[in-house]
Amino acid sequence: MALRDILNWVKEDKQNEAEKFLAQFSQIHTDLVSDRYVQLNQTAKPHQIVFLGDSITEEFPINEMLPTHTIYNRGISGNTSYDILARLDTHILPLKPSKLFLLVGINDLARPLTPKEPISAIVERISRIHQQIMQHTPECQFHFISVYPTNNSNDPKVDKTMLEGRENHKVIALNHQLEDYATQHNSPFINIYPLLLDSQKQLDLRYTREGLHLNVTAYRKILTQLLPYLS
Repeated sequence: MALRDILNWVKEDKQNEAEKFLAQFSQIHTDLVSDRYVQLNQTAKPHQIVFLGDSITEEFPINEMLPTHTIYNRGISGNTSYDILARLDTHILPLKPSKLFLLVGINDLARPLTPKEPISAIVERISRIHQQIMQHTPECQFHFISVYPTNNSNDPKVDKTMLEGRENHKVIALNHQLEDYATQHNSPFINIYPLLLDSQKQLDLRYTREGLHLNVTAYRKILTQLLPYLS
């Protein structure tokens, strides 16, 4: 069930309560996943490949798609760059990754820290993620993955509620600044964005559940672009 469907299902005078419930449910999920990562890190081998990000990363079934590699998925649904900064010490730094793939920013666009937060502020936080990891593990090969497109069309499949603030013109601006930062710091910037577009320059509906999150078909296509960096 999409977020749009849940909010439409409740009576209008109960929507505030529904939104509070969804926020609480999201926090419970975050706490459970966070605790699981802390426990998994206790037996994880250091110097392996790590994927870090939000729900787009958490839902990436990369271990099933690439069983020949040891890959630790440390994505958490709903995470912003601010959230990732807050959990580096517990989830990422203990792993001392040999390679790290970071995908974050789409939730920053939807939930800015201030009403008029510029794109540059998001990039500054992402740069701090990069700097902290590299200071702790200088030998880490750090990879930036572009933020993926969304589909904000009027197709009935699209959940407009889910897409508020996540328009593609903002995503493009964020990706441009991220690529500039990556280039300045001699880090790969893996531009997946154009790979997922349809003829209207929106996220192809064949690759998504509701205009934002991806399906397995999309992840298979993304993996083909990541493979050269994973070898």
